[in-house]
Amino acid sequence: MVFEYRESSRTGSSKADSASPPNHLKGDVLLAPTDRFMPTTLEGGVVAFDIPKDQVFILNEQASVVFNLTDGSRTVDQVIQDVAIVYEMDAEEVRADVLEALNNFIEHKMLEAKS
Repeated sequence: MVFEYRESSRTGSSKADSASPPNHLKGDVLLAPTDRFMPTTLEGGVVAFDIPKDQVFILNEQASVVFNLTDGSRTVDQVIQDVAIVYEMDAEEVRADVLEALNNFIEHKMLEAKS
């Protein structure tokens, strides 16, 4: 399972990137989208507009599943479990990829810990 996003600005520059290595996100942390993004779900993925940076992030299907599950009501561990259910895989099989995606979203300020 590969999580990718494509970053693009209005100036036309674009780059594809895969998620950064996972850090030590705790399983009981609730994550929610930040206010700086305007996400829109399209067929096959999510497009998120970063308002302050005037950039667009296009998430592939797998990254979109993870992003859509981070609504502030699920812990990191629950997101991992739900992704495993969606793809009919064991939670341990998807854990590293989901953590990579979550860390990428946090790095780009798409998600934040909810207190």
